[in-house]
Amino acid sequence: MEIEKIDARKLSTDAQKEKRILAMRLRDKGMKNSEVAQIVGVNPGTVSIWRSRYLKDGKRGIEIGQRGRKIGDKKRLTSDQEKKRLN
Repeated sequence: MEIEKIDARKLSTDAQKEKRILAMRLRDKGMKNSEVAQIVGVNPGTVSIWRSRYLKDGKRGIEIGQRGRKIGDKKRLTSDQEKKRLN
């Protein structure tokens, strides 16, 4: 029986973190990526990526990063152009 996979991006940051921690605990107990993926509800490749980061950097490696681009990143208008547009 396979658990329905959901788009993890729609979960809260805390829920995502819990999934990752659970996945690492299960892997530490010797379960395979495919088994863990079914339990946690993600793709086995995702578990593999999390595991690699966890082994390399510990808990810090599976922390949730900031989403989206940084404010002002890849702006097309200069500050002066934005000011003129707002007037």
